[in-house]
Amino acid sequence: MKSLRDLNSHKSEFDGKIIGIEPGAGLMRLTRENAIPQYDLKNWTLVESSTGAMLAQLKKAVAVKKPIVVTLWRPHWAFQVYGLRYLDDPKRSMNPNGVEKLQVIGSKNFSGKHPEVAKWMKSFKLSSTQLAELETAINNSKDPVKGTKSWLSKNKKVTDEWFK
Repeated sequence: MKSLRDLNSHKSEFDGKIIGIEPGAGLMRLTRENAIPQYDLKNWTLVESSTGAMLAQLKKAVAVKKPIVVTLWRPHWAFQVYGLRYLDDPKRSMNPNGVEKLQVIGSKNFSGKHPEVAKWMKSFKLSSTQLAELETAINNSKDPVKGTKSWLSKNKKVTDEWFK
């Protein structure tokens, strides 16, 4: 199975469930209002829970090698840890605009008040893979600061670019 359009023919393998996150999340809205109707998944159950609960079910399913469909965004550390992949979405129901990016938002006079921070934010670049590796280092460490420092020490070339 490679695509959202294949889900109906594999419904029994997934118990007809899409394991979701918080009900008010944008990802849940896209799933409920776009993916389910566009791929005729009306007989599926979108399980509303929390990010933590979804990740717990994902971990459990991976441990017993049981297929699972979850609502998950990228970048997220779970892709690296569990070797996950997106299902193809030829109708672009989950990303109608075709653009994914993180944005920095501040007050109109932020750059004037904090020029060094504004310059750093303009230079900050991190790929999805790098961010997943950083999140994994933090999550795998008992001390998030040590996990962050470990990642930083291994990615000096990346971080040096931020401070040129």
